[in-house]
Amino acid sequence: YHQASTHLGAFNDPNLWYGIGLLYERFGSLMPPGAVQRECYQAAEEALRSVLQAAPHFEKRAEIMYRMGMIYKQQDQPQQALECYQAICDAPPPPLGQADVWFLIGSVQETMEPAAPEFAKQAYEHVLRLMQMNNDPKVGRVYRQLGWVCHKWHLDPPIVSPAHGPMPPIACLQHALETDPNDAQNWHLLAKCLVDHMEFDAAHDCLVHATALDPASAETWATVYACGLQP
Repeated sequence: YHQASTHLGAFNDPNLWYGIGLLYERFGSLMPPGAVQRECYQAAEEALRSVLQAAPHFEKRAEIMYRMGMIYKQQDQPQQALECYQAICDAPPPPLGQADVWFLIGSVQETMEPAAPEFAKQAYEHVLRLMQMNNDPKVGRVYRQLGWVCHKWHLDPPIVSPAHGPMPPIACLQHALETDPNDAQNWHLLAKCLVDHMEFDAAHDCLVHATALDPASAETWATVYACGLQP
């Protein structure tokens, strides 16, 4: 890319900076968290920003905003990530759909410091409505996060269907597990909820499944030892 810019005089070519940004972003995603990854993501951000400065209506602007949002999310810059996602939530880059972007918005609001659980809940409820309209098979993860957000922050139960009314958080987590029993996080968050309900035997069973599906999950093992439950 440096040779191309030198010989072609293409320093203001948005396609050049787009390629450089993708290269750095891809390399950073392959690196473990640390200084090298941060440098790659910073270089990717600078290159992708250069694209939008050179060509504000660049044909892949939505993809650039999505990639910058992911970079900011990885680098613990939630406000910048939210701005990027909100800019594309109505017209996301293929193959993403509106539900995918709104799920990311909810995820950022849930995990940022300080957290915004009410907004996260609203985002997840919107995702659920979009997925129900399109019969999206990934709906299990939305029930999981809705249930967990409402349980953790003691929010009112979510409205998952006008016909059925509110669904208790633990029921959301159980429904997520029924929808996708091969997702370790479904087992893990249901286990944490069951522990809070003093249902230790059921929680133990969930943790057995969670560690079997994802034995390398430090988060799950932390729950195991914090609760004194040996799978």
